[in-house]
Amino acid sequence: MAGYDVLSSTPGEAMKKPSRAGGAKTSKARSRGSSRLKRTIESKATASRSAATQQVGEWLENLGMSEYAQRFDENGIDFSVLPHLTDQDLKDIGVLLGHRRKMLAAISATIRHGANSPCFDGRT
Repeated sequence: MAGYDVLSSTPGEAMKKPSRAGGAKTSKARSRGSSRLKRTIESKATASRSAATQQVGEWLENLGMSEYAQRFDENGIDFSVLPHLTDQDLKDIGVLLGHRRKMLAAISATIRHGANSPCFDGRT
């Protein structure tokens, strides 16, 4: 039978199943295509996220706390998120108590005085 594979479930009984000879995409081929698309989307998202969080990395460096830049990046924290961070949030990502206090004070000053705040450029 052209285009069909014959399966035998019990003696004397045959079931027909469409074969892949007709050019139907296999799940493996679909998987490769969707996998490629996923990587492209992820790489674009990572590039945009990295640019946004790079500013936060520079801000942390100005505060003398650049060791936290990777944690902020891994958690998607950019300037739009800073005003909403709590002490518990900073604690959850592993920021030390004294550093949490300094960061929260700098965030508060930045909100009050804008990006030209002395706390923004590290002159606290």
